Amino acid sequence: DDAKAGLKLLVDEELKKYSEASEYDRFSMRRRYKMWALMPILSKHFRDVLNPLIERFQTDEDETKG
Repeated sequence: DDAKAGLKLLVDEELKKYSEASEYDRFSMRRRYKMWALMPILSKHFRDVLNPLIERFQTDEDETKG
């Protein structure tokens, strides 16, 4: 499905940006994605595509808190 393919490209691009970002920018990106993850339609339809990004952000957030 075209929407998922487009979103996958976006996810790959965002992961690349994230890995090169400063700590503050990473924090901002995680906060933005948290809001997206709470949107029910996004969660259901695109969860599998967004998972790599969400997992990366969650891991970093856990390490920051820990």
